[in-house]
Amino acid sequence: MRKILEEANKVRMPSLEEMKGLPRELILVDASHVKYIGRDALDGLLDTLNRLRLPLGLDEPTVLGGKPKDRMIEEHRMLLPRTRLITFLGIAQNKFSDEEIELLEKYVELGGRLLITADPPFDAPHLLTTPFKFRFSTDVIKDESHHEGKHKDHIIVTDLAEHPINEGVKRICFGDYGCYPIVLEEGVKATVLARSSGDSKPPWSTVAVHIRHREGEVIAVGQTALFQGRYMKLEGFDNTRWFENILSYLLRPVEGEREVEMVEEAEELPRYCPNCGAEFDPGDLYCSNCGYPRRG
Repeated sequence: MRKILEEANKVRMPSLEEMKGLPRELILVDASHVKYIGRDALDGLLDTLNRLRLPLGLDEPTVLGGKPKDRMIEEHRMLLPRTRLITFLGIAQNKFSDEEIELLEKYVELGGRLLITADPPFDAPHLLTTPFKFRFSTDVIKDESHHEGKHKDHIIVTDLAEHPINEGVKRICFGDYGCYPIVLEEGVKATVLARSSGDSKPPWSTVAVHIRHREGEVIAVGQTALFQGRYMKLEGFDNTRWFENILSYLLRPVEGEREVEMVEEAEELPRYCPNCGAEFDPGDLYCSNCGYPRRG
């Protein structure tokens, strides 16, 4: 097997374009750029994803752990054409390789979807957001007239656009450490999903946005704390409903994708990958080493 893998490293891997149209049944959860709040929110994210994915027939989420230096997106590049959603919930480290940024931009261009939530007061992920023509400003929003408790940066948001993500949602509470405003660049195809009040500083700040980038989509939120701990259970607020709506929207079926092909037991399938030579495991539809389809 070692010899096969060594030989596989010499074989040209298929590009994302060449693998376009594969059924997107995977979910990737990045945990390599998170800190405290991102880690605290992980269990709730996985519980919600697992509940929502079952009726859709999607695979159990794959968590990409480690550190930014491990370049987990590069390590899992062959999964991207089969991935419906990648989440960066609580991203607190603006550390990506050029290759990772290129892969993620191409992934979205070809129909993939991203969820990106900032984690004040940590670094805003400008490297990740720049290709999609937006950024997080690092001056948190404060609102003396619309806030929860004694903290003026625990802003209450009621200015919500008409969008499936906001269905059944009336009030959202942003929690600890405030929310980064989202700044959109000229020419971006975006729908502002939610804004702070006119009394906030800065007024009418964008706190959540839905961006269309070629064939794919990005949803960005200026904070992560509202999706973990007590903020998911606050009476009189719809944080939990909003979180579920966001994930449901991003997991919805992809138009025009090929359905998952079922392997019949009687069908003769190759034992070794015709692209890299790695041996298929029983039931494999794609090469675990290079992602090449088992059936031509």
